[in-house]
Amino acid sequence: KWSRAAGGGGLPAHVGVVLSGRAKARERAGRETDLLPGDCFHLTTATDLRVVGYRPCEILYVSGVEGLMHKLQRQQ
Repeated sequence: KWSRAAGGGGLPAHVGVVLSGRAKARERAGRETDLLPGDCFHLTTATDLRVVGYRPCEILYVSGVEGLMHKLQRQQ
């Protein structure tokens, strides 16, 4: 779960495509979306993301990866 891995808070906005595995995006309002291989997505800052199942989830980030890395580096 992203919010747990990054020490709380939501994801920075980003765009990507799921290459393998499964993920679930959950908005603060409670709406959930399953992300499967081949799915393109744009997630806003009001969204949390988690891997579903036991297999790794590989994602190719098209934009916003700088914000993701910055948030993770601040937690270390």
